[in-house]
Amino acid sequence: MSVVHQIQGVWHDFMNLDVAAGVSGIVPAADIRGAIERCETLCKLSVLQGIRGVCCEREYGELARAYDSDAADCDGLITALCGEDEAALDKEMKRWFDALSRIDGKPHIRRIFVLMARLAERLRSLGTSFFGIFHEELLNELLAVELPRDREIWLRNTLRRVRTFFAESRREKQKGDMERAREFMKDNFNNPELTLKTVADHVGFNEKYFSTRFTKECGCTFITYLNDLRIKRAQELLVRTNMKMYEISDAVGYASVEHFNHMFKKKLGISPRDFRQSGK
Repeated sequence: MSVVHQIQGVWHDFMNLDVAAGVSGIVPAADIRGAIERCETLCKLSVLQGIRGVCCEREYGELARAYDSDAADCDGLITALCGEDEAALDKEMKRWFDALSRIDGKPHIRRIFVLMARLAERLRSLGTSFFGIFHEELLNELLAVELPRDREIWLRNTLRRVRTFFAESRREKQKGDMERAREFMKDNFNNPELTLKTVADHVGFNEKYFSTRFTKECGCTFITYLNDLRIKRAQELLVRTNMKMYEISDAVGYASVEHFNHMFKKKLGISPRDFRQSGK
């Protein structure tokens, strides 16, 4: 009877050759498909061995079977960890840890290992490395924890790091969104048709949410920031050029010279014409 020793490799990063490998047992040729599926599971568990880990069925077969049966039950908790809904996270944490507290011994450790491997799989799908959040010896720490209660404390602290990572990532992204909005305004303030909606659409937010976020993070309203850009540029043109008032008004994005005069005097307490004379 022909046999196969099946190895399945997964490359997460071509340049760094971050490799995960799973090695099946020896199986009849008719069972090759099953061996391949088992190798896929073993590859998912390879994170337990660290970077470029290798998992063999001889050592991890029992855990692989637990992963195949229990991994999907971890998805609700992992989704809540990566999301923003605190109520949903509290609910999932209670559900998952209540179930964990009802088992002991090796099944207790296996269930935690399954969760961590499933978490690594989800992080990879989101473009984040498991070892970008945790150090490589993290899971060896778990093996050194003897009591179930202490393992659960360890796990809660570990999951808190995931929660913190995604919260900080969202904050950085939000800062990036407002920075993109300001850059867009700097590039387009001379367009008289530039509106709150235009900029909100550019960064992918609805007007109300964008307006609130902009004011909170930039320290002024959208229209104040826009007028400041226009008046600052008008000041430069008034001092450095001989452009007529209506030409400057048009160049900085005001639809009429009357509106330009009004906004300029409101901002600086002096008319554009008087500003020019005083500046020269």
